[in-house]
Amino acid sequence: FEDQWLAVLTLAFFLLDPWTITYAHTALPEPVVVFWGSVALYACARFGRNLSLGWALVCGLALGLSFLTKLWLCFPFALACVTIFAAKLVAGPRWQALTGALLAFVAFFVCASSHLLLVLWWTPADLTHWLHTYFIYTFSSRTGGIGFDPVMWFHPWWSYSAFLFKATFFGLPAVLIAAYKLAQKRETVVLAVLLAILSPFLVLSFF
Repeated sequence: FEDQWLAVLTLAFFLLDPWTITYAHTALPEPVVVFWGSVALYACARFGRNLSLGWALVCGLALGLSFLTKLWLCFPFALACVTIFAAKLVAGPRWQALTGALLAFVAFFVCASSHLLLVLWWTPADLTHWLHTYFIYTFSSRTGGIGFDPVMWFHPWWSYSAFLFKATFFGLPAVLIAAYKLAQKRETVVLAVLLAILSPFLVLSFF
């Protein structure tokens, strides 16, 4: 019950965060990615508790919608969900956990590839263009800095951690309480999920 109130308090801080309100007035895909990613993570957590295949299906579909919103930006949420499925495979029952993981993957694959399937059906001549956009241009533009202003996108190693602190400052009390509860309970799976979600900040801070 205490953890539920902490989650509600965190949500309230998030909704009242000036950054959240600012983004809500801006037409950007990132908030939609966060929404579908959060739905996927919640569904995956529910599957981890009751092994309901319906939640596994919701998880896969939500990740697919997150992917369609801004392609590979869904990676942290997908990695977090994989962490939960892997933990459930270890803890068992393995057959049900494996079935749920496969169902989530199939749902994700079908949903994420639906755009390419529609292109193949309606305008097959454009399929090569979209395959290049999905699997070549997206990665090369991110790693090669194509079309990006170096002044805007290249920062010191500590900047991403600073951005994370700035984004959570309004709800810092809830963040500190959550960190204390996490250290108190020492739940390995929860820690792994948090590290998966924070992986972009942690990795980018080294480059």
